[in-house]
Amino acid sequence: MSATPSSQIISEEGYDITETMSFTSIYISNLPEDLMLNGYRVSNEDEITYLFEIQFPLGKVKRVDIATRPHSSGAHVRCAFVHFGEWYPFSGRLRMKLATGGEYRMYGPTPFASFYSSSNRGFERYITLKMNRAPIAEVSALEAEKMNIHQLVDNYKRLEKHLAEKDAKIAELEQFVKHLQNLSDNRLQVVHDLEFDLMASRCAAGDWMDEPNDGGPMTMEELSTESTSDEQMEESESSDEKNEMQLVRLTSGNVSQYIGYEIMFRSRNKNVVSRILGVNSSLTSIKVDHPDLQNNLTISRRIYVIVQ
Repeated sequence: MSATPSSQIISEEGYDITETMSFTSIYISNLPEDLMLNGYRVSNEDEITYLFEIQFPLGKVKRVDIATRPHSSGAHVRCAFVHFGEWYPFSGRLRMKLATGGEYRMYGPTPFASFYSSSNRGFERYITLKMNRAPIAEVSALEAEKMNIHQLVDNYKRLEKHLAEKDAKIAELEQFVKHLQNLSDNRLQVVHDLEFDLMASRCAAGDWMDEPNDGGPMTMEELSTESTSDEQMEESESSDEKNEMQLVRLTSGNVSQYIGYEIMFRSRNKNVVSRILGVNSSLTSIKVDHPDLQNNLTISRRIYVIVQ
């Protein structure tokens, strides 16, 4: 049976897993140094090949790659990648289990032949089989002869250094982007503060305009106030004269005299008008009459008292 099946394969749940079942390599996530079976070690490429071709016949082994990987304990453990040239019929159920995201904990090839430790036959051992989703391509003998082991190690070290430099550069760029974001946020806050101060200056000069609809469609109530009759113009002018408004910057020195007064400040990038309900004993913060502001406002921020 070819390692790459050509016919359609349906899982027990009824799903077409033909493409998934086309894998030709398994991953052994743990390969104990002391692994034994029937008096023989299972440790190197030949011994692993014998295991999967004869003792636990999954298929014809093409290549075995043994490596190490970091463990959660901080140590390094051995692992292996077993590449097959063809599968044996016996392998179908196991391959389907691996292809559908499962794993197989193997305590031995049969119930009567179990793995054990070379230091003590009473110590049970096992290996965990998973599907290898990204097998390393095989290199031809001609390509392999182009470099000796020393050149390969040197290239590996160069690659590690190159990757470390890239990681450092990425970290540097991330910090730079964070700096730009902070700079942008600070500049935006400065613009908002300037806009607020400009509005406060206009209010102090008598150029105060209330825009309840923020430029949206006018309500019937607003339309009713747009009459330009002489009587209303005179009434408006008289009202402006009587209600001439001033803005006073709120400080710890004058806050006591303005309790109960309306104030103007910015909150969440919006201009807010509220009223002072009280001040703390140290004259550093005030309590305001506003449903969205439950905490006290610090007097050091830009707060203007509306004095008429």
